[in-house]
Amino acid sequence: RIPVILDVQDLWPLFLVEMGLKSRLAVGYMNWVADLMYGSASGIACVSDGMAQYVRSRVGTKHIWVSPLGVNFDEYSRQKLDPQIVEGKPWRDNMKIMYLGAHGRANDLLSVLTTVKEVNQLLVGQSLKRPVSFIFVGDGEQKATLVDYAKQHSLMNVFFEDAVPSKEVPAYLRHADVCLTNLMKIDSFKLVRPNKLFQYMALGKPIISGIAGEFQRIIEDVDSGIYVDFTRPKDAAHKIVELISDADRLKEMGKNGVEYIRRFGDRRQIFSEFWERVNRVL
Repeated sequence: RIPVILDVQDLWPLFLVEMGLKSRLAVGYMNWVADLMYGSASGIACVSDGMAQYVRSRVGTKHIWVSPLGVNFDEYSRQKLDPQIVEGKPWRDNMKIMYLGAHGRANDLLSVLTTVKEVNQLLVGQSLKRPVSFIFVGDGEQKATLVDYAKQHSLMNVFFEDAVPSKEVPAYLRHADVCLTNLMKIDSFKLVRPNKLFQYMALGKPIISGIAGEFQRIIEDVDSGIYVDFTRPKDAAHKIVELISDADRLKEMGKNGVEYIRRFGDRRQIFSEFWERVNRVL
C-alpha cells in the first residue's frame, strides 16, 4: 500500500529488440518486469513525450506525465572558459564540432565519421576563418574501431579524447563551437529526448543532430540546430558545411537554445512540476 513513482528513462527491451537482441527468454523476462512495474506504479514520470505515449499504450490511463531531465541552468549559465582544458590540444584554435558521450553501437558514430570524410572533401578550397576539427569525447565498446577508421581514412581533423566526469561536462562543452549527437536509425529512438539536448542548448551551442523524431522536432521548432541523416553522408555533409559557413545563423541558434532551456529545461522548474504531480498521486 506504499505509493510508488516509476521514473522511465529508457524503454527496455524495446530498444534492444530493434537493435538486434534475439533472445526470446531475455525479451520475455524484461517485458514481464517492465509490465509489472508499469502496473504496480501509482504514477509514472517519463523523460520524453514519446516514452509517455509508449507507456500509455502498455497501461492505459494511469497517472503518467513528462518530466525531462533538464539541467541546473544557473550552473551552466555561469560556466566560464577554462583554458587548461584545451592547453596543448592540436584542435585548440580551430572551429570545434564536439560530440561528448558514449561511443557505443547505439550511437552509430561510424556513420558520423563517414560523413566527416565527405565534409573534408567539401571544405577543400573553402575560405572559412578557422580550420574545422571534430572532437569525440567519451568511451565505449566501439571507440577502438572508430579510432582505427579515422586512421585508415586519414581523418587528420578528427580527435578522440578520454571520457570526463559528469561535473566537468559543462566546462568541456563550453569550448565547442557546435555540438553533435547521433543515434542508430531505429524507430524506437524517435521516442527519446537525450539529455544532450539540454546540455548543448544551455551553453548556447548550435546542434547537429542525427536523432530523428522528438529530438529533431524540438531543435527544428526552436531553431537551435539542424537534423542530418548520417547514413546518407553526402547529403549530411552538404548540410553541415552550409551551417558552419553561416556565422550569423550559428549565433542565432545558440541564443534560441538558451532561451528554450531558460523556459523549459531548468531543473528547478521541472522539479516544481514533478513535485506537484507526486502530491497529486499521494
